[in-house]
Amino acid sequence: MNILKEIENYELLYDRYPGKVLSLPYSLDEITIQPNETVSSDTINLKLQHLYENFLSIYTQSKIASNLIPISSTAILGVSAFFTNLAWNYGLSSSEFYPVQWNIPSEFNNIKTLHMTTSLTQDQYTIFGSNGTILFVINSSNTESFILSATSINTVESQEFSFSIPFSDITAIANGPEESILVLDRGANTVYQYDASGFTNDNNILANTLGFKNRLGGYGTEADKLSFNNPLDVATFNNDVFVLDAGNNCVKRYNNNFAWLNTYRLNRDFLNRPPKKLKVDAFGNFYCVLSGNQVNIYSNDFQQKQEILVDYLNKHEDILDIVFSKTNTNIYYLITNENIYKGLVNNPGNTIGKYLLYLHNYNNMQTISAFASIPDGINDRNLIVSKNPATNAQIIGAFYDNINLYDNLSIPSFDIYNMNDIKIAPEEYVQSWVLNKSLAKLIANHLRFIGQLIGKFQFKFDSRGNSIFQFTRYLTAAEKARLTSDTRDIL
Repeated sequence: MNILKEIENYELLYDRYPGKVLSLPYSLDEITIQPNETVSSDTINLKLQHLYENFLSIYTQSKIASNLIPISSTAILGVSAFFTNLAWNYGLSSSEFYPVQWNIPSEFNNIKTLHMTTSLTQDQYTIFGSNGTILFVINSSNTESFILSATSINTVESQEFSFSIPFSDITAIANGPEESILVLDRGANTVYQYDASGFTNDNNILANTLGFKNRLGGYGTEADKLSFNNPLDVATFNNDVFVLDAGNNCVKRYNNNFAWLNTYRLNRDFLNRPPKKLKVDAFGNFYCVLSGNQVNIYSNDFQQKQEILVDYLNKHEDILDIVFSKTNTNIYYLITNENIYKGLVNNPGNTIGKYLLYLHNYNNMQTISAFASIPDGINDRNLIVSKNPATNAQIIGAFYDNINLYDNLSIPSFDIYNMNDIKIAPEEYVQSWVLNKSLAKLIANHLRFIGQLIGKFQFKFDSRGNSIFQFTRYLTAAEKARLTSDTRDIL
């Protein structure tokens, strides 16, 4: 059995990061045979199973997620001295951009909500952004090789209305059921649903247009099933729509036709920490960002809760959003007004590290307002909206990122004895040579693993005095302490 296949069979994660405390799934007490246990083949096989799973766990911890993030910067979308239109630019500093003028609405300089969707049939993706009153729709090819133009929508058009309804305060844009886009207008206490199939496939009728489908909302109390008071975010899971009804301290759930299903009352949780954002991971767990940099993680029925106080931020940092990777269900991005942090879903209280934007020509004082992610092969293509306070120019930076594992094995793929080879067979008697045979195979697995380990870690210093090993940047204890100090320096 190849060890990589066995790791896959056991559904183990490569979730080691620089700050992780290494541990084994089973302790010595759990592995040793206790005085009150009967020595039988079943008992011994259980202990052998524990030893085997410890071995597999050690293997996964030989790979560590690099905190030299992101992997690369591909381009910056903005207006530079070289172009008078919105365009992807390469190799420029974020300080070399100017406020939008000419062909693009000036509201582009104040984007606070960002969303992306990919086409299933064409080599393109679409950026949706809003400053609150205008919804921008920007098409781009995956090659990012040409100047872009943007169109804007500032009203809701529908046959059911005799006139257009203007947007007043868009605070969220999200994927909806059945190839739709949801636009939440807090000012109108309303969620609008658009048919986005013209962007996600080769629908010629709706090509590159948004078709109005449905609306939900109006002002209402907690008891009102189809209306809201100050809704702040909207999310979709398994074709059900969840609206964060912040003014009523609850989350309301609807089916794909906007029929009400449930209201989850969260008055106690939101009493002293008003909610800001609601996101859902690939497993159906809901993440609610609260004021004061706290994140509550709820089960999909909102009956179980885990509270996480994000205490590693700088003094003036505020959490803006949480975005989950589309290529790795165990990765999330936590967005603040100053930094992007990458973390693991199965260990949400810690981070792999934060984006080292200074490595990609970013001005250290850029203020971040929005973030979005789409899959691009094995990578995430991440877009960061930020503004240079000196010039008031807003830009969108495009980056590649993924788990980016550093492996300290010279050959990570090799054959091992699996549990079927190791365990005592039913027809075998429990005697010393039978047990020794099983132990010998376990030891052989460990010896094969040890034989692939790379030797001592030798680091060098970069131009800033940071310790670097195999092109990977690691935090010292002093640097980790600085993460909580009053500074905007990007390490």
